[in-house]
Amino acid sequence: MDEVERLSQAIAIIYQGRILANGTIAELRSQLWKERFYLIRLIEAKDDFVAALKREKYVSQAVRRGQEIRLAVASGTDIAKAIRLFVNNGAEILSVREEEHSLKDIYFAIVPKGNHE
Repeated sequence: MDEVERLSQAIAIIYQGRILANGTIAELRSQLWKERFYLIRLIEAKDDFVAALKREKYVSQAVRRGQEIRLAVASGTDIAKAIRLFVNNGAEILSVREEEHSLKDIYFAIVPKGNHE
């Protein structure tokens, strides 16, 4: 699927002779997930940062994994607000990376569960 994702301009997901979805990978991502996901790597991730993020209306998910915080926000411009919140709370940010759902993620979201062979 990685190669298909790299080489294809548009795809169709067919299941039992029916087209379940078609379009560009970006179009399918935006249809399936309304949020944007980011991985923020900090010098020192604190639970206080996660608690502060969860109080913000633009944040739908904030989860700490070691020195990283996975964040889901409504739009790409909301990540700037989150970064400002980190800096204002004394965080030292090492990197911010947007996570995109893969073609495999799209497939598993569209094809009925139990039929992922």
